[in-house]
Amino acid sequence: MRARRMRIATTLACTALLLAAASLAGCGFKPMYASSDESDSAAAGQPQNVKQALAAVAIGTIPDHDGVKLRQILRERMQPSGATDPPLYTLDVQIRVANQQLGIQKNAVSTRANMTFTANFFLLQKGEHVYGAQSQSIVSYDILNDQYATVASQGEADDRALKQLGDDIVARLSVYLGQHLPTAAVH
Repeated sequence: MRARRMRIATTLACTALLLAAASLAGCGFKPMYASSDESDSAAAGQPQNVKQALAAVAIGTIPDHDGVKLRQILRERMQPSGATDPPLYTLDVQIRVANQQLGIQKNAVSTRANMTFTANFFLLQKGEHVYGAQSQSIVSYDILNDQYATVASQGEADDRALKQLGDDIVARLSVYLGQHLPTAAVH
């Protein structure tokens, strides 16, 4: 009796798995980083998947020290094997940082601070905006009696925020580019 129940449960689980796979295939699901078997767009120099599309984005210079760090993070995530030449897109990023003092003591000395990093970014194709969005990261750090420790704490918070911004920008661009990959003509 117990073996029969196990076979029924196994059969039901396999059936549910097959139905789930069939429903994903029917809805047009395609993994974001999957490569395509179609060669029409490859012959035309068009990206086949999101990885190739991200590598085809030229990342413009971003002013200030934080901008240089963010640009490097974006390059490492979008173009791990190097950029394609010539690029199909250009990424324009502007970054703003706001600092807010928190944890004010009676003697008017703050013991904690929040930094809000905001990045406005635009994807351009042949000089025209095709996508734009805003990403934001809020990080905190301790303000300590030792000035060096405070600077180190602020630097680490700065790095965390820039990594979060970079990850968010790459994720948003990946979704956009994945939805706008060229499709081969139907024969």
